Amino acid sequence: MAASAAEQAPGAPGSIQPADKDGGSGQAQLRFLRPKNYTLPQECIQHELLYPPIFDLLRPYFVRGIRREDFDACVPAAPKDFNIDQGTPGQSKFRMLLWDNEVWVISGGLRRQMFQMLDYGQVMQIQAVAKRWGLPNMEFVVGWGDIFGVKDDGDRRCPLFTYCRSPESYDILIPDGHFLQFKYDEWVEKMKGGGDVPWEQKEERAVGYWHGYCAYLPQADRFGRSEKCIRAAYVNQSALGTNLTAFSTGEREALSLQARFKYTLSTDGLGCSGRFQKLLATGQVEFFYPALRPWVHYVPSGYNGIEEIERIVQFLRANDDMAKAIGQNSQRFAREHLNEEARHCYLKVLMEEMHKLITYSPKLEDFPTRITFDEDMKKYAKEELQRPSVEAR
Repeated sequence: MAASAAEQAPGAPGSIQPADKDGGSGQAQLRFLRPKNYTLPQECIQHELLYPPIFDLLRPYFVRGIRREDFDACVPAAPKDFNIDQGTPGQSKFRMLLWDNEVWVISGGLRRQMFQMLDYGQVMQIQAVAKRWGLPNMEFVVGWGDIFGVKDDGDRRCPLFTYCRSPESYDILIPDGHFLQFKYDEWVEKMKGGGDVPWEQKEERAVGYWHGYCAYLPQADRFGRSEKCIRAAYVNQSALGTNLTAFSTGEREALSLQARFKYTLSTDGLGCSGRFQKLLATGQVEFFYPALRPWVHYVPSGYNGIEEIERIVQFLRANDDMAKAIGQNSQRFAREHLNEEARHCYLKVLMEEMHKLITYSPKLEDFPTRITFDEDMKKYAKEELQRPSVEAR
């Protein structure tokens, strides 16, 4: 899960280098990032550990840049007189234009079917950053779905924003719409306000509770043994051992109930886990993955086979101080670097650095068929975007 820092080519955007001392100003200072042609808000300095992976995501474009034909490779702009009521053809990739800090949909409208929050929620956060701090005029494309995996398409390469990617793909990671849909920030405040169970009162067992979604591809351990559905395999394993309780169900289980266990098992579903950020926030053992460190923020498992979970639980029981520290570290990370401010700061840096790589300057009048994101959401968003979900997921 951890990723190495981006290699910097000469003239690469936002060069990473050691920072000078603060000169006695008393204000927090950036240690590595040197923003060029934009100003980083002061409150974003404390989230600097989130920014180095941005340059790894943009690295494929350092030399060639991002061209109009690259966006065309994602999804074409809507032709004149297109019926916006239909939404973008294909309903999977949506082309946007930032213009004077307003997001416009220029591919024919957003998703008109169910599960709209997977794209609406991502764009809502970009719109919020534009209103909060301002963003440059530029195009971008947001993808719908649990995992994409954009490949190099010859002379064209789609710079697609998604919340989940495979290591070999070119997808550019942005915060998941689930942060908004399932009210992550309210959840964190609830846990800070005493919603968590004291460590000493937690049960010394691992619990896994999830929907029955299986990954697109089989997941293999170090010996090459693969599981067609890793979640089902762990449910079967829990019936054999004494240290794991795993459930697979279509019902939602309040995470506050899972917080009574010391160890929670998180697995990917169809793509990335949509609840991993909340599991971190409970103090138990997607764009933020590279900032996490094994045995500091989480305990890795499964590389030596699914039965390894039994030995890991035994080890953590024998080293309770370590387990407690890992839980505290993950909880602190979730509270400090996955909150709304941190997500907005990540997007501010990403959009500014990406803008410097775009080789052309779009204009609003270039797109005769367009609708503002706010108007699209007001007219076409379904009720599911408003449902209360602090407990769920």
